[in-house]
Amino acid sequence: MTVRGTTIRIAAATLAAAAIAAPTAVLAAGSYNTRADVRTLMPAKVTTTSARLGALVAPNGVAVRVTLEITTKRSTRTVTLGTVAARAPLATLRKTVTGLKPGTKYTVRANAVNGGKKTSPGTTVSLTTKR
Repeated sequence: MTVRGTTIRIAAATLAAAAIAAPTAVLAAGSYNTRADVRTLMPAKVTTTSARLGALVAPNGVAVRVTLEITTKRSTRTVTLGTVAARAPLATLRKTVTGLKPGTKYTVRANAVNGGKKTSPGTTVSLTTKR
């Protein structure tokens, strides 16, 4: 991890180490800038009807409400993870989402919302529930 001004860059080697230490916190390589930034965490504990989902948020001085968009071919569902204060450091929010259908492929993307405006959405991750 290198620090240049207000930008923190995450190198692939750092992500590989995170994958070994905590597989549920693996992120796509990217940069955090001076506005709120959100990354979608990899799904964990996927069952026939539920999955542990989450987001990593860098509020960067902006209080945000963090949501997940959970999408199938036919529908989109929004789940609120929680709020992160403007002065908070990096925050990890996780929630077990229930009511999923067995054997179904879902895409998940985290969003941070402040005053009705979304920041750039997090990366999209996918999961398939067990049959």
